[in-house]
Amino acid sequence: MDDLVIPLLIKLHRRQKLVYDRTAIAREETPPDVNAEFRRRSRIGAGGFQSVVRLWKLLLPGNGWTSLAFLSHKILRWLGPAFLLLAMAANLMLIDHPVYQATLVCQFVFYATASAGIFLPGNGKMVRLLRLTTMFTSMNVALAFGFYRWMSGLQRGPWQRTAR
Repeated sequence: MDDLVIPLLIKLHRRQKLVYDRTAIAREETPPDVNAEFRRRSRIGAGGFQSVVRLWKLLLPGNGWTSLAFLSHKILRWLGPAFLLLAMAANLMLIDHPVYQATLVCQFVFYATASAGIFLPGNGKMVRLLRLTTMFTSMNVALAFGFYRWMSGLQRGPWQRTAR
């Protein structure tokens, strides 16, 4: 999380301007399997929650666009698992209404599709498209696990680099 936290701490404490360089190129290799990606994503999620503790003052309106960017591009994404659980809970509580019955069915179909994506063989266009639901769901589960790691104090010290 250093690539996020260090510049934002400089922005926060020294009031230095952050400059976007359009010519900068970053490359990131993906881990070889879904389990390695899950571990990496949960570690990054836990680090993200740790960073909020250090950077919460960036959310104050006096920080202008940085505040909005931090909220919209980081905080809301990290809270995605909570929003998904709240949506499911709301649908379950409102199950007597036809609209919420339909949205609950859509949620179950989405999560069933995501689960099926784990087991489907092949690499065809339709399978890859279906696996987008798998990736979305597994990344949100990893973020939730990262939140748990952060809250329980399991996220400490050095981390193991993901094989790539």
